[in-house]
Amino acid sequence: MRLTSGYRNQVAETGHDVRPDDIERAHALGLRTLRYPALWETISPDDPETCDWHWHDDRFERLRRLGPLPW
Repeated sequence: MRLTSGYRNQVAETGHDVRPDDIERAHALGLRTLRYPALWETISPDDPETCDWHWHDDRFERLRRLGPLPW
C-alpha cells in the first residue's frame, strides 16, 4: 500500500546505490540466493521513453560473474 504520492528508494536509503561491492560481500558471507531489484523509478524516473540501465547493467553483471548459482 502506498502511503504518499511518492515512493521510497530503499536502495538509496540503505546506501547500496553507491556501494557496488555489496554484491560480492553478500556472496562472501555465503548467500547463494538473492532477490535483487530492478526499480523502474530509477531506470526511468521522469519519462518512460527515456531509460537508463547503466546502474542495473553493472549490478547484474556482477551477479552474473558470481554464477552459476541462481541469484
